[in-house]
Amino acid sequence: MEVFNFYTSRKSYSYTLLKTKGAMMILIKKMENYFFVTTGVLFAILILDFTGCSKPIKRSDKKTIIIKAPEASSYFGVYEKIINNFPDKTIKIKFQRMENDKWRQKLLLEIAGGSIIDIFRMAPAFVNEFATRGQLLPLNSCFEKKQLANYYHFLINAFSMNDTIYGLPENLAIQAMFYNKDLFDKAGVSYPDEFWTWEDLVNAAQKMTIKDSNGIVSQYGLLVVDIWYDMIRYYGGHIFNDAKTRCIINNPTNREAIKFLYDLFYIYKITPSGYEREQTGMGYSEAFEMNKVAIFPAWSHLVINFKKNQRLNWGLSYIPRVKGRKRLVMCASQGWAISKNTKYPKESIKILSYLASETANKQLVKLGDSIPHLKNSDLNHFLNTPNEEINIYNKILMDSLQNTEMRELELYKTQIPYAELKEICNNEFIKCLRANEQNVERTLINIEEKVNRRLNDE
Repeated sequence: MEVFNFYTSRKSYSYTLLKTKGAMMILIKKMENYFFVTTGVLFAILILDFTGCSKPIKRSDKKTIIIKAPEASSYFGVYEKIINNFPDKTIKIKFQRMENDKWRQKLLLEIAGGSIIDIFRMAPAFVNEFATRGQLLPLNSCFEKKQLANYYHFLINAFSMNDTIYGLPENLAIQAMFYNKDLFDKAGVSYPDEFWTWEDLVNAAQKMTIKDSNGIVSQYGLLVVDIWYDMIRYYGGHIFNDAKTRCIINNPTNREAIKFLYDLFYIYKITPSGYEREQTGMGYSEAFEMNKVAIFPAWSHLVINFKKNQRLNWGLSYIPRVKGRKRLVMCASQGWAISKNTKYPKESIKILSYLASETANKQLVKLGDSIPHLKNSDLNHFLNTPNEEINIYNKILMDSLQNTEMRELELYKTQIPYAELKEICNNEFIKCLRANEQNVERTLINIEEKVNRRLNDE
């Protein structure tokens, strides 16, 4: 729709004109005191239209789908390539970056404010919060059961609330134990294997923790970062009751698990505390990459960094198991969800299916950000690379899926928003594991009391 204004010496006339297929129809004519149209004005309008002097209205049969994701410079080129290869060219896709800082809060505000967003990146941690606010499109009836069954159960469960699926995964990362071959060889310690327990890890790490003449540690045998939840689950402990209505973190199993983690820092002294890492200015994996750490349990996607590091002679093995228990390995994933306010659900579902497909996932596997995330994935490109050693490591990663669960899953499935719950827990564990200002039992008591008070508010 276009508005043209024509001026005479005495009056101003405004015509609202609708153009369809090259013709112009006069719909509304407004005049201050009376309705009047001269033949000359009508003639002028028609001349403007049929001579091409008026600005043509461009129309497109393509429906535009807006996709938003937090800014991550190392991956955006891959995402753009994946989206550009979307086969249905009748659908136009606009891929927009969001600043990493507080992107969850910004996204919630944008959707609540009516911003045009069709698809957005979704972490399992925030599914409950977004779904409770009514901001996600339920997906159970949008896909065939056969297609959904091809995703690992722990992935579908992570993107669901009360058996309703609200997102699909694009990738899959899993924990592994990285080790420095040169430091193992120098200490005469055998490389880790699938039979290692955490006690075996402690014994090996003690042999590879070295102090200088001043008693300052120059090389650590182990580096662990933020694994309090993992350790509780390794020991078979739980944070909540089955109904997720009460926090039960202060129990004997969890006290044993966190006491073991505490001892790694302050009794065995084989791993730097968070405070010590901050003092050295080293981040998540730098100490391992600089040959200052022998053993580093971490995420599979770090293979990207380690393969590029020519000074690092590294290996990969299974996460150790707790003695007397089966091995448990944590996994993580990111995915995509559809806004409930989308004007184009059919097109959005089609794009979501593509983003979560094996075709798209292969691009992330090639980058190193993922392992294959479908049960019937073609593993040839992952297990038969030109590098035989990498093939062995990739097989270890795939074998580890037999005993895995989504990391922090219990924190996702409560009435308390994940970010708030994680802050309560982290603030207490910082006092215990990072600063050594609070014992294990007091830490767990404080968390349990604070979380249950919060649950009672709901």
